[in-house]
This record gives sequence, structure tokens and C-alpha cells, in this order.
Amino acid sequence: MNGWARLGRQRWRWMVGTGAAIVLLAVGAEVVSQESRRNGVTLHEYFDPAWAGASSDGVGPARESVNQRPGEPPGLSLEAGRDELILTGDGPLADVPIEQPHGALDPRTGANRLDDQTDRVDELSYFAQFDPSVIPYKRQVVQNRVVRSASGDYTASLSSNRERPVAIEGTRVHRDEDTFWGSFLVRAEPGALHPIPSVSPDQRLLRVESEPAAALRFVRDQADNFYVASDYAGLIRVNVQIAAPRFYFDGELGKDIGWNDFPSGLVVPLSEEVRAVATRVMGKLGVSRRQTPHAALMDLVEYFRDFEGRPLPASARTGDLFETIALGKFGVCRHRSLAFVIIAQTLGIPTRYVYNEAHAFVEVYWPGESWRRIDLGGAAEDVNMRQDGQRRIHDGARNDTLPKPPAYLSELERIMGQDSPGDDASPGGDQAGDQQIADGDRQGTAGEQAHGQAGETQALPSEHDLAPEAIEITAPVAEIDDARRPITIRIISADQQVLRGRAIEVRGELAANDGTPLANRSVRVLLGPVGASSGAAAMVLGTATTGQDGHFLGQFDIARTVSIGRWALIAVFDGDENDRPAATAASGIAR
Repeated sequence: MNGWARLGRQRWRWMVGTGAAIVLLAVGAEVVSQESRRNGVTLHEYFDPAWAGASSDGVGPARESVNQRPGEPPGLSLEAGRDELILTGDGPLADVPIEQPHGALDPRTGANRLDDQTDRVDELSYFAQFDPSVIPYKRQVVQNRVVRSASGDYTASLSSNRERPVAIEGTRVHRDEDTFWGSFLVRAEPGALHPIPSVSPDQRLLRVESEPAAALRFVRDQADNFYVASDYAGLIRVNVQIAAPRFYFDGELGKDIGWNDFPSGLVVPLSEEVRAVATRVMGKLGVSRRQTPHAALMDLVEYFRDFEGRPLPASARTGDLFETIALGKFGVCRHRSLAFVIIAQTLGIPTRYVYNEAHAFVEVYWPGESWRRIDLGGAAEDVNMRQDGQRRIHDGARNDTLPKPPAYLSELERIMGQDSPGDDASPGGDQAGDQQIADGDRQGTAGEQAHGQAGETQALPSEHDLAPEAIEITAPVAEIDDARRPITIRIISADQQVLRGRAIEVRGELAANDGTPLANRSVRVLLGPVGASSGAAAMVLGTATTGQDGHFLGQFDIARTVSIGRWALIAVFDGDENDRPAATAASGIAR
């Protein structure tokens, strides 16, 4: 995967919507440097706006771009950032054209019609409005109803505009939540509701700031689209701190759920005509309510992730378009997502169609939990992330355990292979296979046999050698009869790009398994090869001390001698007389 940032616009070559296959992770690390192209692989060093003297176009001064610390609110400037959206009553505006292949970008007026343009597009722009960015999963429009017209057209829309108020709850964050800052530039009309993007349907608003200072009111509709209103007239900057449950991003779906456990009110009734076609399709897929809800859902995810973005042959277009697309496995994200919604709602699983300017996906309601995001793949060849200063990417799908059929995995191979050497070259060539860790602090542990003796240099893995699951780093092993408390350590967030000669900021949490935070404890932070099973081959970056809430925050310098390649961040608590040791690591690139 190669990406490049240009002082105001970041462009990532994504396997968008792959679940476990998102390449840049919020807690992953990538050490990069500008190098010449060798063996078909280009590595880049990102421009530093603090010293760069020109814009991305080489004309005029560069606009200052600051990577906010985790939890720090964005600025309250009324100046629109480069490529930033301005939210108006007529929809969002930007300096560049906003393509809308998935539907209009206002939940109240957007209606997404199932079309027959099933081939993949080359490139789309994604406007980042959250920190960390949830690219490409911003909830711009959420629709919960599908209707079929007399002419046979299927259209997704919002079932009701009824709104309910959303409270500002204060800054307390639950242990099962991730936090974000959203920053929106709104051309406000007094009393009008202005739709704003969201991170999840169950997100909580913790803190709100505005410039100019104004009384703001937030509401959500029946599909959990969010809106802001004010008595102020004119341009206003609205910053919102959000806490979103982690279950939404990659939570495990319980297998012991029965059909009667689903709340009937969340499924918007389909017409008899739609249900008849959907039932016919389900029969051919072998999916029915005779299965458990979990088994049926897994079958649907596996089936719809196996679609292919290619033109719909004229010979295949016979009769009902939904049936043609569903049975022929034609289409990109919007086709497979809308067809999925029809089948799932027919089964009785509450399901919504969600989209933004660059991607479409679905979310399902799971009893005992809540809404869960499910990506079905099918995104554009390239997604340009547009927004100043956005460098952190949320790693919300790293633990995705949903089915990954061959077509879904081949999309990932296609994207990752676009900048990889041919079959006759070794993966990564000299830059990946022959690069070594520079001399640094090392620890000798039981993992030395697998990863080299302490003090030796270690060859970096290429991205072709990486496993899809997160790696695990173990601290000194506690005895089975250890009476000390079991401890959990977690890396909450970190910068995605590790720039040699610069510092990386890492935030995490240390707590007993019962939730009690561990204060005034020392945590070691290391950098090691992706896939390591111990800290043997890792270099120590430094230590951080936990606060009263058990959280730790540290900035650690990265030596200029560190090799180019993919790395993992490791956090280790060595234990004490009362508490057992614990360790965790960020996952690397999944493939």
C-alpha cells in the first residue's frame, strides 16, 4: 500500500471496506522515507508543513497543518480548510466537485435508486470530518426503507423525519468506547436543521464548542441521522467530541440469538411485491429463517462480499433488476449493500443502508448489543481523503471476524498488488526484504529463538508476509497459581506514520480486569517487527506513567537510523507485587 500527503490533501490507495484489510490503522505504525522506485515499490516520506514552503500545487505558501493530540479539540477558525466541506441547507459545498454516485447527501431528500451501472469507478473523493478519520465509513446518509415502484425501480430512503433530542452528556468516556472530534463548518439558517455526519448510530455527544459562541440544539431521526440547529444566522464552526461504542466497528455477533429476540419496530415493512422477489432470491441462496439468525447473517455476508464490480451484460438484464444483480453477483458497494438490505429485512433482521460521497455499506441491529457496521466491499479503485492535517485513521475494523470469500480477498490482493513487484521478484525486493532494524535497545526473552538473539539485527517482513490477525506480545509469563490481579493493557491511539527523526504520540490504558484503573504505573513502549510473538526483536522507545484514570500518554522519538518498513507498537506493563504483568501490540497490515 502506498499513500502520499500533499500539505492539504491526503491520498490513500485503499482496499476500502475490507474489514480486516484496511491498511493504515490508528494503532499501527509505518516507518517511511522518500526513496527512488525500486522493484516496483515506492516508499514516501510525508511533507512536514512546519518547514515546507510551498503548497501541494507548488504555488503560494503552504497552509499550516497540525496533527491534534488525542482528545484535543480542533481549532475554531471560520476559515474553510483546503477541500473542507461547508454544510448548507442545499447540501454540502466544497472547492472541488463532489460526486454522488450513491445518492444525494441529505438524509431527508436523498433517495438511492438501484441502478445498472455495476462497474467499478476509478476514483472518488472522501471529505474527512472526524479525527481520527473513519475513512471510508462516515455516516453521511442513513436510510431504513426500501420501496419498489410500479415500474420495478427499487429505491432506498428515510422512512420518517421524526426527530428526538440529543443531549450533551459531559466528558466521561466508557471503557468500551472510542472517542472522536468532529469539526463542521455550517452555513446556519435560524431554526433550521442541518444534517451533520456521524460516526455511529449510538454515539454520545460529550462536548460541544462553536465559533461564534451560540446556543446549539442536536437531534437525530428514526435512522439515527444527526442534525444541528441554532438561532444564529451565518457561518459557524461547530466542534463536537463524540464517544462511540466499539461494538459498532467490529464487535462479535452473538450466536445464541433467536428470531424472536429482534425488536419488530426496527424493521420497516416491505411491500408484498418486494418480499415476494426477495423470498425467491433467498430460496436460491439457501438462506431462510430455518437457520439461526447468526448463521443466516454469516451466509449473507459471505455471499454479498463475493460480488464483482463489472459491467452488467445486456443478456443478464432480464426481469427484476434486484433479482438480476443479487443472483448474478454484479455490482459495487451501493448495489451489494442495497440488495443486502432487502434480503436481511425480509428475514426480519433490522438493517440500514449507509453511504457518503465515496462509499456505501450497511449496519445491522443485533439483540443484546446494538447496531453493528458491516462492509461488503466494492469501493472505488482509489479514494482521495481530503482535509488539512488529517493523519490519524481509526482502526475500527481490525478485529473483523466476518466471512471473507475469494472475491473479497482478491480485491485486497488487487489493490495491494498495484504497487508490488511482479511474480518473478521477491516481495518487497531490497527495500523490504533486505532492510534491517538499526542498532537499538533490545530485550532478551524466551522469544529469542524465533526472532534472533538479543542485539542482532532483524530483517523486516514484507507486506506479503503479514497475517490478517492482530499480533500478540506477551510480557513475562505469570505462574498458573499467581495470586496477583490479572491486568489488561490497551493502546487506544497513536500516529499512523512514524517519521524517522520525529516523535510518535501513543495513548493507552492500564486497568485490572474488573475495570479498576491502575494509577502511577510505569508502561514501556516499544517498536518491533510486525508478527513478533515477544519483545525480543523490539527496541524500547521509552516509558510513560499512568494517571489516576489509568491512562498513559507519551511522545517518543524515532531515531533516523530506524529502517524503512512495517512495524508494530508494543506496550508492556512488567507487573508488581499486587498486579500481574500484561502486554499488548497494535496489529500490522492485514492481507
